[in-house]
Amino acid sequence: MDAMAERIRHTRAATLARVRGEWRALDKVLSGLTPTDFRRPVFQSETKESWTIKDAIAHVTAWKWNVHASLVKGPRPYPSAGTVHATNKRIYERWLRTSGRAVVADARAAHEAVVKALRAMPADYFSGKTHSVHWPFDLVGHSTEHRVRHLERTLGNKTAPRRVRKA
Repeated sequence: MDAMAERIRHTRAATLARVRGEWRALDKVLSGLTPTDFRRPVFQSETKESWTIKDAIAHVTAWKWNVHASLVKGPRPYPSAGTVHATNKRIYERWLRTSGRAVVADARAAHEAVVKALRAMPADYFSGKTHSVHWPFDLVGHSTEHRVRHLERTLGNKTAPRRVRKA
């Protein structure tokens, strides 16, 4: 498919709806995690580090904080370390000894900060030029990818809606 066909003009409302929708799906997973779940391994074949569910959450959250910094014109809390892998390794090392609950609290704070910053952006930030249909990627697509591929797949049916048995 032609790359330009994949580009559209966005609106604040549609962008916020996508960001909030992905957050609801992610928060549903986060809300059910136990201390044991935070230590479950993910990423084994993709990195040299032994990432866990907690590390995957910290990774997604760090990239959201970087988006927030770009929206408010502030310094990136997780600046580039030269390559994506090196940057991700720095994020991993930063959060390695942090509790799962603290990582979830930071994920919630990042979401609230990003939504507030998006609401404050001028309308032409969204519609002034065309963007990928997946924009803003680090707030929606990146989160979805890790939620589905690493969190939900690792947790299995634990994140599936529970059916109530009728008596």
